[in-house]
Amino acid sequence: MSEIQTSSELMKETVDASTAKIEEFETTLIELSDSSTKIVDQSYYMENSIFIVLAKIDHILYKSRAYNSLISLKKVLKAVSSHECNLGKWYDHEGKERFSNTSAYPQIAQPHNIVHENANKILHSLIKQTRKKRYWNMLRIFYTTSKIWKKHQKNSLYFLTLC
Repeated sequence: MSEIQTSSELMKETVDASTAKIEEFETTLIELSDSSTKIVDQSYYMENSIFIVLAKIDHILYKSRAYNSLISLKKVLKAVSSHECNLGKWYDHEGKERFSNTSAYPQIAQPHNIVHENANKILHSLIKQTRKKRYWNMLRIFYTTSKIWKKHQKNSLYFLTLC
């Protein structure tokens, strides 16, 4: 064999080996990209899940302070609208950007508003009503809020599945 032919075959082997390594590297990069996408998706889901849990805890505490205000006949809670709490701020801004196109998103507003309206009624009743009427209102508000809260829980679980 001639020196040119030998050199040409060695060059071909080198090119073939390099091509194989490049294809292997490309496969590795694709797998890495897929894994990264999964990690980002899971992180996004976890962020939404954690926020929903924190919003629920926030509102459990809010309701508890409202009831404590009524039972102790002292304002333990500052009245805020459903747009002033953490969930309301999220709902009006980041939540709207992320989820306004889902069917669950608009279902959050009504039960959330009712929780705040009832808590604010409790606070208002501390000033304006007799003790007997306060306790009657407390029972009515507790019953209504509990029903709404159960519906809200179901909606938030559904909402989580859309995240």
